[in-house]
Amino acid sequence: MIVSGEYIMKINFDGVIVPAGEYSGHLIDHICFEQVYALSKLKNTEIPEKRRNFRVEIIQRKIGPVDVTKENQPWTTYWVNNFKNDPQHGQKWFKRLKTGYSDFNIDKSLIDIVELEEFIKIEDQRIPIFVGTQFGIYPRIDQVPHFFNGEKLLAILGKSILSGCVSGLSLYQINRNDSKFTYNKIQTFRNTK
Repeated sequence: MIVSGEYIMKINFDGVIVPAGEYSGHLIDHICFEQVYALSKLKNTEIPEKRRNFRVEIIQRKIGPVDVTKENQPWTTYWVNNFKNDPQHGQKWFKRLKTGYSDFNIDKSLIDIVELEEFIKIEDQRIPIFVGTQFGIYPRIDQVPHFFNGEKLLAILGKSILSGCVSGLSLYQINRNDSKFTYNKIQTFRNTK
């Protein structure tokens, strides 16, 4: 990572027009990351023309640089023990794609980084994991090619991109004939001790 550390960002919307929808979420993410990237040695100077009704500024950088690991941010992984202690799912682990995720902490023994073909495969012991944020779910479930190929579980880790707070992990059921994500939640593992 070019710039490490934690940032508090302020987003001002002009004229009380708050953008909504998937495109706006991607745009806000892009601008926020662009502002952080501008602090790096590479000095990104690109200013998108699409930004018309909001401004992003960094109002505080917390002490850094920080190596974000399970050891120095244990409060983001309390859900892991709750998951491991579950009699039905505790012996399972996760799989994720190489790209398309915001950063998140997880016990490395619980996750495999895989290619798309393996990610969409229906498996009893490995669950595809996604990250749910205030800007949407990443990667976009409905946009993963051939993901809806039969009955399986998927996991969504609830995490704020802005604060880094983790609410927990939820498991959802995908049914045989589903062609899009329907939020059929079957279990939640809260991020509590």
